[in-house]
Amino acid sequence: MKSIHWLIPLSINNPEELNKVSLASLRLRTAIFLDSSIKNNFNVSFGSNSEDKVAIESDILFVGKPVHDIQIQKKWLNLISKHQNVVIDITDDHLNNKTPLTNFYNNALECKPKIITSSNLLKKITKETKLIKNIFTIEDYLELDIYEVTKNNNREFLWFGHEVNRFFLYEMLQKWKSKLEFNLHIMSSYQGVNLICEELPKIKTNTFGNISVQQWSINNLLNIRKNISGIVIPGNLNDRRKIGVSNNRLITSFALGIPVAATRYDSYLEFKDFFCNIDDESEFNLFIENNNLYKEKIPTAQKLLTQYSRQEIVKKWTDFLNSNI
Repeated sequence: MKSIHWLIPLSINNPEELNKVSLASLRLRTAIFLDSSIKNNFNVSFGSNSEDKVAIESDILFVGKPVHDIQIQKKWLNLISKHQNVVIDITDDHLNNKTPLTNFYNNALECKPKIITSSNLLKKITKETKLIKNIFTIEDYLELDIYEVTKNNNREFLWFGHEVNRFFLYEMLQKWKSKLEFNLHIMSSYQGVNLICEELPKIKTNTFGNISVQQWSINNLLNIRKNISGIVIPGNLNDRRKIGVSNNRLITSFALGIPVAATRYDSYLEFKDFFCNIDDESEFNLFIENNNLYKEKIPTAQKLLTQYSRQEIVKKWTDFLNSNI
């Protein structure tokens, strides 16, 4: 039986635990990969210990999101340099942007591994930067069922995301022009909640309304959908690290049946006719006042979501494995 080891930045005892973590790259990628591998009769192991004999002797070594710890990065790189069949999963552009992971990825890619990215634009950027031939795209999967379109029109909005995206949220609040009162609900990881609660009071905004912050979870997301009338996903097309992001927050919003205002990232453009351009001031102001127009578009957007179903993404992982192991 062929064996696969996935290096991930935490130690867990059961793959099912990955379905509950807030980090999307683990929940929407590692978890579904492990599931598809096990179902296809691969011997699968996972964890952060690069010196484990199981990792060293595996037929294929997958590298997920690395930690910022330099010493652990060195251990991972040592294993990558010695292993004969390495695949690295990349979800942000760390090559063209100085981050705590830039040196890790630069050194790892010198070993000529196969690369999987979460979007076609990130694939293009990575390929052009490192001249890598063996590079593939497997998107994040849609983890929710599809819900009916909300009937709410109450100016209750939701922002949810990893803490690294909180700065785009702050920028949006500082630029907010509408004088209408609203309530904004914020969801992030445990660390994100703490950072936002500490930083948000220091941000000078022009907003009128109440802002609440809570920890992200699937249950909290499903509960809040009953009360909100819109979701906001601000970004920055000039931030090269993020321009290749996957579309997981956008498709999640459509699945919830909630109108969306978002930055038009490349991976979002497939749905460009169905959401508000948050960076167009007049369009966004109309969205805040009354987003009924976007409610009418959601059922059409939802029909496009089947390509991101668990079944379809599992098939992509399975096809990749069968052709590369």
